[in-house]
Amino acid sequence: MDLITIDKKICRRDGIRREVCPYALFEADLEGYPVLRSGGAERCIACGHCVAICPHAALDHAALFPTRISSYSPLKPPRSLLLFAPLVGLGMFP
Repeated sequence: MDLITIDKKICRRDGIRREVCPYALFEADLEGYPVLRSGGAERCIACGHCVAICPHAALDHAALFPTRISSYSPLKPPRSLLLFAPLVGLGMFP
């Protein structure tokens, strides 16, 4: 299983991940889709910024999410967000 998986059906090839990765681990393949540079999987710190910054939820990171993040919808937030929802109501998070 690859560390990073791109859903080519929804990826718009905008290059955002290449620009925001703190270790510059991404490059574009011949079709313009983001791929990890050679040795990128070993250097990745699993910060999750590449997943968080994608406005189309086209990227999966095997070290961060056990299921497809593209199932996210504004009407049905991912389970990980629901776990923090009670804390937001208590003023623990802005």
